[in-house]
Amino acid sequence: MPNDSKYPVLEPPGSGLPLFSKWMANIGLKTYMVRSDPQKALQHFQHLGESFRKLIMPLSDYEGQTHVLVQPILGIEDSSRLWSPYMVLHHLVIVEKGVVEIVESLVNNKEFESEVRIAAVKPSAGTGCEVLPLFLEVERQYSDFIVQTPSLKTAKQHLRPWFGKLDAYGWHFLMALNRSVHRKQLKAILEKLPETLRSKAGE
Repeated sequence: MPNDSKYPVLEPPGSGLPLFSKWMANIGLKTYMVRSDPQKALQHFQHLGESFRKLIMPLSDYEGQTHVLVQPILGIEDSSRLWSPYMVLHHLVIVEKGVVEIVESLVNNKEFESEVRIAAVKPSAGTGCEVLPLFLEVERQYSDFIVQTPSLKTAKQHLRPWFGKLDAYGWHFLMALNRSVHRKQLKAILEKLPETLRSKAGE
């Protein structure tokens, strides 16, 4: 991660969201769950995946690994404001692999023993283009599982920081919502990328 005086000191990973942002995130998830259904949420998840691919694929490795400081975004911790495009994908891979395991456990009426910690799902600062096939694979794996699952309404729940305890149904909607938030982040990064590259070239 860049460590330069031109960048502000960001809060450490896992510091959480401001109270208002956390409240808005909860309202957003509940509204999404009321207005949509599991099939539409899966289609939204897949559509967002295609959007990520279209945004990422034109980038060179150098561009994909360039860290860009963006303004605060609703639903994203302060510590995540200085990521590269590839880091956004790596974060999604880490999160979504974990959610696959959680949803599978809950659907099979099993407790998921591992605690979800926000600080543990931060991406590697040196993430490269090797993250692209991983992103595609986790989407395929999750999509296949959801299609084969008759019901996501589970008795078992698992705690998600900022959102409380969620059953498999809630975790499923959170997958698409999380992608939506991070697409905003990626677009903000790409918007400022040319400026950042010019600044780096002048150093």
